[in-house]
Amino acid sequence: VITIYSKGGGKAGRHDWVPQVTGIGRISYILAQTFEHSGGRSFRRIHRSSSMLGVARFAHLPSGSIILRIPDKVNITSSMAEVSRTTAVLHKNLQEELGGLVRMVTKLNTVQKKGKGSSKF
Repeated sequence: VITIYSKGGGKAGRHDWVPQVTGIGRISYILAQTFEHSGGRSFRRIHRSSSMLGVARFAHLPSGSIILRIPDKVNITSSMAEVSRTTAVLHKNLQEELGGLVRMVTKLNTVQKKGKGSSKF
């Protein structure tokens, strides 16, 4: 995560940068660098699809797209990120549930009209 924004000051409050939050529900959105899984515990900074340009990718994510915080230390170099064994297993398990996660995140990020829609995932 590069930066976090949170809404303050009530209904008409602004979304401002904050240094930290006490929970995901306090986040308006984050700006994060994305990494592509390259095998095992390693993730590459430059995705294959943009390797010719040699540029990293970033994502602007609303709070509904944030499903967890990696609790372990991540070792980051100029080209790679390496996660712990525990986090690698978590990544594998989440990949196996990708379809359901996409549906859940889509639902969380869909603005529902008052009284319409369903909260079933």
